[in-house]
Amino acid sequence: MKELLKDFSQKFDDPALTEDIVQYYWLYLRKAMANKEHFNFSLKGLGNFMINEKKLDRVLAKSHVHLKSLNPKEFKSFARYDAVSHNHQQLAKIKDMIVQENRKGITLKVNRVNAQKNKENLGE
Repeated sequence: MKELLKDFSQKFDDPALTEDIVQYYWLYLRKAMANKEHFNFSLKGLGNFMINEKKLDRVLAKSHVHLKSLNPKEFKSFARYDAVSHNHQQLAKIKDMIVQENRKGITLKVNRVNAQKNKENLGE
């Protein structure tokens, strides 16, 4: 990425423009990750960014413990409970997406292996 920025800034001789472009892409990436729309983000020219499943599991566990420690019936902690609950639900949604994607990959692999076996059996 640093090499790409150096080449770009040398071509256009405007470091401010380069900084603006980088800020734009990183702002998009941060917003997408904060909104938790998907677990895999692809930025053209910068690469793929994925949410790590193991780290997500740890964060989900911590979030669950924190959620259990809050009492939604107390007036003081309701706003915090609501925010933590919403965040936990979004994280759980991302985890479900990852699980579904893994299942889909396994299903495709099994189908490919079965198709290969059927092809071999028909060839005999």
